[in-house]
Amino acid sequence: MKTILDLRNSVGARALKHNAADHDLRVTCLTEVGEQYQRAPALEKTMAYLKLYDGRFVPYVCEDLYFAGAAGNFRLPEVAGLTDDIGHFCPNYQKLVELGVTELRRQVLETRPTTPEQARVKQAYLDTMDLFVSYMQKHARRAEEMAADCRGETRDNLLRMARDIDYICKRRPATFMQGLQLVFFAHAYIFVKPHTNTITFGNLDRVFEPLYLSERAAGTLTRDSALELICHFYLALSFMERDTQNIVLGGSDENGGYFENDLTILFMEGQKILHFEQPSVSLKIRSDTSDAVWDAALDLLAKGGGMPSFLNDSLIIRSLVRAGFSQEEANTFCNVGCYEATPYGNTFGGTVSGIITLVEVFAKFFAQDAAYDTFDDFLNAWEAFLQEQYLTVYLPSFAARRENIRTHSASTFLGLILDGCTERLKLPEQCGAQNNIFSVNLGGIGTVTDSLLCVKHFVYDTQIWTLPELRRQVAENYPDGEALALLRSYPVRFGSGDAYSNQLAAREAQLLASLVTDHPFDREIKMLPSLFHFTGDILADEIPATPDGRRAGDRYSYGVAGSELLARRDTTKLLLSAVELPLELFPIGAPMTVNLAAEFLKTQKGRSGVRTMVGTFLKEGGFHIQINIADPEVLRDAQKHPEQYKDLLIRISGHTEPFIRLNAAMQEALIARAEMGC
Repeated sequence: MKTILDLRNSVGARALKHNAADHDLRVTCLTEVGEQYQRAPALEKTMAYLKLYDGRFVPYVCEDLYFAGAAGNFRLPEVAGLTDDIGHFCPNYQKLVELGVTELRRQVLETRPTTPEQARVKQAYLDTMDLFVSYMQKHARRAEEMAADCRGETRDNLLRMARDIDYICKRRPATFMQGLQLVFFAHAYIFVKPHTNTITFGNLDRVFEPLYLSERAAGTLTRDSALELICHFYLALSFMERDTQNIVLGGSDENGGYFENDLTILFMEGQKILHFEQPSVSLKIRSDTSDAVWDAALDLLAKGGGMPSFLNDSLIIRSLVRAGFSQEEANTFCNVGCYEATPYGNTFGGTVSGIITLVEVFAKFFAQDAAYDTFDDFLNAWEAFLQEQYLTVYLPSFAARRENIRTHSASTFLGLILDGCTERLKLPEQCGAQNNIFSVNLGGIGTVTDSLLCVKHFVYDTQIWTLPELRRQVAENYPDGEALALLRSYPVRFGSGDAYSNQLAAREAQLLASLVTDHPFDREIKMLPSLFHFTGDILADEIPATPDGRRAGDRYSYGVAGSELLARRDTTKLLLSAVELPLELFPIGAPMTVNLAAEFLKTQKGRSGVRTMVGTFLKEGGFHIQINIADPEVLRDAQKHPEQYKDLLIRISGHTEPFIRLNAAMQEALIARAEMGC
């Protein structure tokens, strides 16, 4: 067989060609279903589509890889009246591996529906499981066909692949390799359904621990051979044209004790070898995280690409318990998408369900022709306006979106491996899972805080301008260059270390969290907030100017960081300001990104410094931190000579991308932030 690095450079083109053809096939199937089942409910349409696809799809098997399958392109057109399911879920892959498909089907078969709707859902689940088995079996037959034309090690691998697939079609996996193949098939098949977004793996070191340990004890698996299998798993996964997907590692066990094993390190080592943008690797950090895990994390981080990201295990556990999840659910949380924390295997996540660009709301408020005698009056009026906008504009739109998903999406395969759905004979979209989330992503708290600070200083404290005068400057996008320069040079901003700025930001964050959590639109759904908006801070062309000196269309603050208008940015002060926010109230995410030069991790002193920085930030109450190893000069050169930087990866808003694939606006933002350090 070829080496891992040989495979990295040779197997992708064929898979991409297959994925393109498979995408076209799925569009054709969807179009035909849409024409034939125009008025049918989403469940009937979805099942018709899956059955049509099953009769036509061509399985993908690469003779050089240990695992069969490819998931194709998850982006499909909005046809057939089926809509996006929001995504950001973590199926219970652990239960799938422990029970196998036959036992899962038996459990569904033994359920007793009490309504016609439950009976329809039960039949859909049974039919979907049969289609999934058919999907796997067709890969086995394809591997056998290919083996007939091959010789030696390649032939043996294809026949072994076929035997393994046949085995997991009937029994639970017995080997580490079989477990990886089943999880990969399940992950790929979820994406066969139209309009499915981010699906995450969860703690794969926990999922595969029993198979790994039993084979190690039996002498049928070595650490090196396990690493090779993980690399082949990553290679197969790299073919998927998909949204962000996470593997999370380490952290706590069900009882709250420390969890790590060989696989915790091996999954990081595999990503270090292959240096792919996906899957995104995240590491849960505790005070007792071992030196060996830290060393593996720093080795991977030094490769660039912002992996692993670091999660505050204890704080996120407290945050989830506070949000109403059980202690055991919180202990074994996973992060889905970029950094959003949810319980593992039983939660219909939807962690990017609703979006509020706070900067835009503030600009709308500031443009109003109203007078306020004091800054406290101004602040109270802004907060009242924000509440009114949330309750009358945003909340009804969120409820409408959730209802649209309920009536126009049917995730039957996801429901089979998402706890609660088969037991209740309800679809995930119908709140069938044990837990259901609708999150609200809130972007730009740093810029809003800075705007409040500038109004306080320039209008009320020093009276340099009246409120109408400042409004005119903002409305006209700062025609007075001196006024703009004066605002931009004001040093008291969020992230500057100023105590009042931290208190003000914390007050605004408390209000935002209360608005979201205190106003559910459905008793079965938890409303949970986050302090980020995926790439919204960069793609801000339509956002009006704000009174902090930010011009229309300029970038605004990302996550819990200060804005780019903060002069003399000090990483320590920025991190300390972030932990002054009530981050436990934001389980869906409160990220911080730090940029370091590549040289920093090449010395033991630098590595120790990074570990200390991350550990201290999380100990003091940080939620999540991701670190870009990005030299601005290298990024600039990559803009000029992209052909020389195909493997240059960079972290952007919670996931990793090849730098040269990003548009100019994204590149410029990342270069600017690399120059500033945060």
